[in-house]
Amino acid sequence: MSPLRRAGVPDDIAAAAVYLASDDAAYVAGHCLMVDAAQTTGPVPSMFSQGNAGMLREAGRTGV
Repeated sequence: MSPLRRAGVPDDIAAAAVYLASDDAAYVAGHCLMVDAAQTTGPVPSMFSQGNAGMLREAGRTGV
């Protein structure tokens, strides 16, 4: 099962290719764009998950 909980489709790859070929990516250089639904990096943590609660409290306290 994908960490993003859906199967990839050809349009996912096409959208990345269109982005890289567009003017929006004019300042992108030297980057490996992984279009793999987080298979490489693992699950995408939610900023509101239990593990980040302390970090969020600290950021609020320090104004970061």
